[in-house]
Amino acid sequence: MHKLEILEAIPQSDIDALKNALIADAAAQNAPSYRLQPLGIFQRDADGNITAGLTGHIAWDWFYVDLLYVHPSRQRCGWGTRLMTEAEMTAQQRGCTGIWVWTLSFQASGFYQKQGYEIFCQFPDFPKGHQRIGFRKIFSAQKVREGPDDIGLSGTSKTLKGTDGYV
Repeated sequence: MHKLEILEAIPQSDIDALKNALIADAAAQNAPSYRLQPLGIFQRDADGNITAGLTGHIAWDWFYVDLLYVHPSRQRCGWGTRLMTEAEMTAQQRGCTGIWVWTLSFQASGFYQKQGYEIFCQFPDFPKGHQRIGFRKIFSAQKVREGPDDIGLSGTSKTLKGTDGYV
């Protein structure tokens, strides 16, 4: 009988072995290849310290927002909206179908709803007494900007529409 191992420190070689096996299995099923394209958008102060930022990645034509942070001194000044708007525009320029993010009920669910995101999933009691909430925004023909400003958030707008109706 084969023995199961439970590890708290997982060797990278074991992670790579699982990933490679899953990639090979997906290829055998004619599934699209799984490639992550990391993206980050940052605003820094004069000393180079990050005062606002967003990280994530594109996979299978969707942009996933992993981290969104705005320093307390810059909160409620539009920086979260500016970062998400830039992420959406960047995702559209790269041909993404949409953008998605996880948040918690005690964090930013109202923020994402104000940005036009819809709930696609909720986990109750995660953590206990709260919810983990998945938000998404599916793109349609929307404005795509060109040209940066001090953090890459302004420029000329134009509408791009493909034959499938998505940017």
